[in-house]
Amino acid sequence: MKKRYSFARSLSFALTLSLLLGGFLAGAPPAGAADWTPADTNVALWLDADDASTLLLNGGSVSNWLDKSGNTRHATEATPANQPTDTAGGLNGKHVLTFDGAADRFDIDLDFLAGVDHSAFIVTKPTGYTDIYGARTVGGSNDQRLHVGFRGSSSEYRMNFWAHDWYGTVSTNFHLGQGNILNYVWVVGSPKEIFANGTSEGNSGGQLAATIGTMSGGGSIVWRTTRSTGNRAMVAPWKSHR
Repeated sequence: MKKRYSFARSLSFALTLSLLLGGFLAGAPPAGAADWTPADTNVALWLDADDASTLLLNGGSVSNWLDKSGNTRHATEATPANQPTDTAGGLNGKHVLTFDGAADRFDIDLDFLAGVDHSAFIVTKPTGYTDIYGARTVGGSNDQRLHVGFRGSSSEYRMNFWAHDWYGTVSTNFHLGQGNILNYVWVVGSPKEIFANGTSEGNSGGQLAATIGTMSGGGSIVWRTTRSTGNRAMVAPWKSHR
């Protein structure tokens, strides 16, 4: 069994609470400990909708969502009709990006996921349930068709590429109609696992995570069915969490 990293400090995301995130906590944080932020780890991608300096606006829409990790993996959308909306106070008084569930999306370079393990943290308040990140090209039959998020409904998660599908059950750990922190864990050779608000939603058992390829058609952050909101998305190297 892999040993997971134990956070010594509390984690503050865009929610109004400070909390410790699923499965990585060993005991309570020490009194007076400073809040943990993604800047304290070697993150590969950090998108923060509550940081106005990272949003390039086109009226009320967002054309660019700038990466705060220092790796310049910025999310972009040149077509105005496909740009999500900057929504002030959308989640616990924080700015969020609202996707229309039809055409809104971002293109982003996710090829850094190829051949490595990763752990992705997403803060979201969805009303539609489909992919959150992965390949721009849908379908196909190889390791370049990564799709992570939900399986088209509020009852199942999705972590897969072709012939390596796993659909985890959404439990009451996930709060329908409210803000949630989701953590998708993909460690090659180990079961895939999902955490919702700090609690494991289970793992894929004998269906082990396989090696991801480069993204077919390029990477994407996209909600494709109905209106969703999300404010922070972070993809971190697994070494930061074991």
